[in-house]
Amino acid sequence: LRTRVLMTTKADPSTLDIAEAEIVVSGGRGIGSAQNWHLVEDLADALEATVGGSRMAMDEGWIPRERLVGQTGKSIGPRLYVTLGISGAKEHVLGTRESKNLVSINIDPGAPIFSVADKAVVGDVNEVVPILVRKLKELGGQSMRRDAGPQTSEVMVP
Repeated sequence: LRTRVLMTTKADPSTLDIAEAEIVVSGGRGIGSAQNWHLVEDLADALEATVGGSRMAMDEGWIPRERLVGQTGKSIGPRLYVTLGISGAKEHVLGTRESKNLVSINIDPGAPIFSVADKAVVGDVNEVVPILVRKLKELGGQSMRRDAGPQTSEVMVP
């Protein structure tokens, strides 16, 4: 049987199973409301990432069950895992221990997620994420998916 590849297309990150994704952005209680959930989606879009969430995000109806990250949801091991407003309950952390790089943004400097994060940003996601998204868009063509890894750039947060 002869086969020819005519074209390849990139998978839509929004439809990718979170357990298979290279980059996952998850939101939790610190997002504050359904009206703020766009912050998770905006950052995921800028990073070409798949969206996940905490138990609370699922309970509030912000994500479907198949997007739940953690012991009672799906265990993940992406190259980059970014949490927004997730405190770091034991069940959540257990489901993320295979993540290669964990970046967490949370307003609470004592959040348990910071004890396992590779990079931590203490700040309000409502202030930090729009700045981060804007900076990523400015960097434009420097995709986070390159084999060489993410490009380094400083982002100043008020």
